[in-house]
Amino acid sequence: MLPPKYGISAASWTQLITELEIMSTKIRQTAESAFSDIRALEHSGILGISFKNGLDSLKQHPQHWQRTAQEISQVIQVLQRILVLEQNLEQFAVTIRSHQGLRQIVDPTLASLGQALDFACAREILSLCTLPSLPGNLGARADLSPAALHELVLLEHPEFEELAARFPQAIFLDASSDGSTIIAAFGDIDTASAITTVVAGVNSSQPDSWSTQFARAQAVQPAGGAAIAWLGYKAPNSLAEGTRNDPARSGAKALQVFQRDIAARNPRARKVVVGYSYGSVVAGYAAKEQLIADDLVLVGSPGVPAQSAQDFNLEAHYGRGLVHAITSPKDHIGYLSGEPNADNSNPVDPAFGAKIWRVPPVSHSKYWDTPEFVDIIRGIAQKPDT
Repeated sequence: MLPPKYGISAASWTQLITELEIMSTKIRQTAESAFSDIRALEHSGILGISFKNGLDSLKQHPQHWQRTAQEISQVIQVLQRILVLEQNLEQFAVTIRSHQGLRQIVDPTLASLGQALDFACAREILSLCTLPSLPGNLGARADLSPAALHELVLLEHPEFEELAARFPQAIFLDASSDGSTIIAAFGDIDTASAITTVVAGVNSSQPDSWSTQFARAQAVQPAGGAAIAWLGYKAPNSLAEGTRNDPARSGAKALQVFQRDIAARNPRARKVVVGYSYGSVVAGYAAKEQLIADDLVLVGSPGVPAQSAQDFNLEAHYGRGLVHAITSPKDHIGYLSGEPNADNSNPVDPAFGAKIWRVPPVSHSKYWDTPEFVDIIRGIAQKPDT
């Protein structure tokens, strides 16, 4: 039998399937018996509109029982598929049991796969039984380890296998059902001393850009900490679309939820949010309401929706939340910021009140290739707790 740490055992699944088959059979028999009685009443010769309405009302009950039996049958089919996978998992566990060195290496992966299978099974059953589906965020999966979350995302999105192979250190935390958004971490979010969430900008919802976004997050991972490629919103696909604020506003809501869920998993970690390009607009809208972050870093920003850094509401665990701004003198995005107004301010304007960091003159897309920039982001995450 599979040890409990690998998830629900195949024997338990088999017993549950047997019990559900018995239940489904009894419900179907009850429904058929009820329909037989109703048909007998229909041919009893009793007339009248009240009698007919009563029969129509009675028919609804066995119809409901039939639907319930059908749903149970669909659940059984799901369990039977999971059973095959669990049996394969158990067989593999038995095979490696005599190889102590190999077992120590493989055990964590088997445990994560077991958890992911159990969770995927539960979610599919909820969907079949017409219950509300689980929201796609960490809060709904708080009991799953990061490794189990990773396996679950790959179970739901096998098309991500190539990306996972390209970035073996990446831990996939979440993805939208249609695969258009993804969130991945470098480092263990549950034990990290600091967590840096990198909010990407224009075109970051295109899968062909994800390798670049992953590499950028990985580059700024702090020592002893974690960095997250947060591609958790439908980003504009062009600079022209980037003039719209709707994607930023909806992305801001998702970012607020994500930071809240990260804080719930690891409350003591320093939280840093880095908004790059249009991502700074997303982070700006989130911070204007409330954002869990000890530090907010606005990089290459086209302008943020605040008149000053004081307008941001950062919920900091260490000291008071600090706002930082970085724009290279060679980054032409600065020309888009325009004059400060109620809807748009340039965060590197001294009057805005952010801590301004100087970086070498690089173009808009080259920040992440600059050691000085990478050191600044890492340094903000690693500064002493105050």
